[in-house]
Amino acid sequence: MTDIVKRQIIEALIFASDDPLPAKKIKELVDPQLTIKEVRNTINEVNKIYEEIHSPLQVIEIAGGYQIVTRKQYADWINKLYQSRTQQRLTQKGLETLAIIAYKQPLTKQEIEQIRGVNSDGVIRTLIERNLI
Repeated sequence: MTDIVKRQIIEALIFASDDPLPAKKIKELVDPQLTIKEVRNTINEVNKIYEEIHSPLQVIEIAGGYQIVTRKQYADWINKLYQSRTQQRLTQKGLETLAIIAYKQPLTKQEIEQIRGVNSDGVIRTLIERNLI
């Protein structure tokens, strides 16, 4: 596997992860022979490429892992995006999940999913974004 392919895989993994992805997990997924230092160097390369092409994205280290985020200068536009999302009405799924939480709290995501019978990641994320839970 070439260095370019490793860099692309690491970038894709960080992009696809919902939560910050620890260097140790990246190492395990890509190549157990990699060192943590090599993973970090590769992430630095990704950031250099983002800077060279004036990308609005960057990779940051947060909460013990890495995450792709937008740069601060784009915050006003990103806020506009989320403001328009919060002005929309809740879906039936959102109302159902909110009712379960209100009635049974405190409870875990797994308990919500057990009651609803389906994955609730997106609905819970929406409720959190709207500061409802």
